[in-house]
Amino acid sequence: GDLPRATEFLRESIDLMRQLVESDPGNTTWQRSLSLPLDALSDVTKVQRDLTEATQLANESLDIARRLTESDPNNRQWQHDLALSLERLGELAKIQGNVPEAARYFSEEVDVLRPLAEASRDHIDWQRDMARALNRAGDLSLLLGNLPEAQRVYRESLDIRTTLAASAAPHPRRHRDLVNSYWKLGKVAMAADDFTESAAHFKSAVDALERLSEDDHEVQYAKSWLPSARRRHRAAETAPIAIGDWDVLVAQPADELPALLQLRCSQLARRGQTADVEQAAAKLLELAATDGTANEQKAGLLYNAACGYGLCAMLTSGWDGHSLFTTKSEPDNSEPDSSGPELTVDQQSARDQYVSQAISALKAAVASGWSNLEHMGQDADLAGLREHPDYKALLTGNAATD
Repeated sequence: GDLPRATEFLRESIDLMRQLVESDPGNTTWQRSLSLPLDALSDVTKVQRDLTEATQLANESLDIARRLTESDPNNRQWQHDLALSLERLGELAKIQGNVPEAARYFSEEVDVLRPLAEASRDHIDWQRDMARALNRAGDLSLLLGNLPEAQRVYRESLDIRTTLAASAAPHPRRHRDLVNSYWKLGKVAMAADDFTESAAHFKSAVDALERLSEDDHEVQYAKSWLPSARRRHRAAETAPIAIGDWDVLVAQPADELPALLQLRCSQLARRGQTADVEQAAAKLLELAATDGTANEQKAGLLYNAACGYGLCAMLTSGWDGHSLFTTKSEPDNSEPDSSGPELTVDQQSARDQYVSQAISALKAAVASGWSNLEHMGQDADLAGLREHPDYKALLTGNAATD
């Protein structure tokens, strides 16, 4: 759409509504009417990457929502508005890398939605909102390394979605929601090294997608996700091989080896086994250099090698393999110097070497056709590269890749 025109229109609407609110501060209708363009303009400025203004606007809307709910705690619409404001600010905090703050917003969102969902079991939209809010909270718990909490809220979300899917008036969207929940539970089980449970959840996702593929309206969605679900299921089943004896691993079929090596990197990084992760990353580079490797496959191998070296850089920096990784250059509101112990000269040298290898592999991946820069920008395996100028240049398409 025409974002500049939309921005102008929304600013005019906000100015007008502010005048009305100032003329009659007790008019709750006008207060809520002011929050609507504030939310809309926050969303527009977020798209325009002005995250500072987007956050300011969202905070102003949140203040209105809090005042309205405090004035009438029984007004369910206002409670729902409050939950939406908390979600918006949580997403903005997450985008800006402030995961603890995002987690607080999402946790409060769950607290606000819970009484609404419990009081209105037949209100399908509020039930679905509650399930989604639980998943957002779970995602942040997983990112912060709190696997039991992530698993707990993911299971609560799955319970809600299972009930909705079995209701008298089933809808395909609810079965998509089930797939999403199985997926998240499979991921958290994988992170906890519970490969049997992870495989069971991904198998449930595969089964649900196969059922959806029989629906003419859902066949495209199902077919787009089935290959990935089957790969995840296979990864969970083969994880013991991936993290086991090296000689047994590299003797696996050539078409399965890249996925096994990628899995070895992620799983053994959680155990702090830097040397083993480095070995797997080097093998991925070796495979990428094999004659006859297609560019698309080469790009994936190089990208996953970069992730392996990125994990090594984080481990060398003192990361424990589970909790959120931070660097000295990132703000922290709790304790100064909270990112771990100062590095020795040898540790700093090793870290710098891993960062250099990761950046080199990323450049080669982009040169070979890797184009998912959004994924690269959010990939937790690359968190230790965030402040590197070449990493930033790659994300904007301005890095030299030769």
